[in-house]
Amino acid sequence: MIEDVLSGTACVRTARLGHLGRIILDKPGRLNAVDLEMAQGIERALTAWRDDPQVQSVLIESSAPRAFCAGGDLKAIRGVLLAQGPDVAFDLMNRAYQTMLHIAQYAKPVVSFMDGIAMGGGVGLG
Repeated sequence: MIEDVLSGTACVRTARLGHLGRIILDKPGRLNAVDLEMAQGIERALTAWRDDPQVQSVLIESSAPRAFCAGGDLKAIRGVLLAQGPDVAFDLMNRAYQTMLHIAQYAKPVVSFMDGIAMGGGVGLG
């Protein structure tokens, strides 16, 4: 069953299929560009499954065939940069990098279906 309850956001849906936890990026209108909301949603799912013995591996995929992930949401970063300055924009970008680091150091195997566009931070997620 696909849901967004675990991630806490509609742009990151989750599902379980046997021992596989699925993280489904679901912001097709923005080519799944990573913003703070998406990074936090991915983190919530990974944290929930970290100590769950029923989840033995994690799959990251896209809900749309056009793009896996176009990278960081540059439009959102630009808006923060102009409105709140470079320090806040840096913190926003750093949060996405921390999510990528969490994936890289995750104790369970993480596999990505990088079907479609994958650029910058999208490759980092994969």
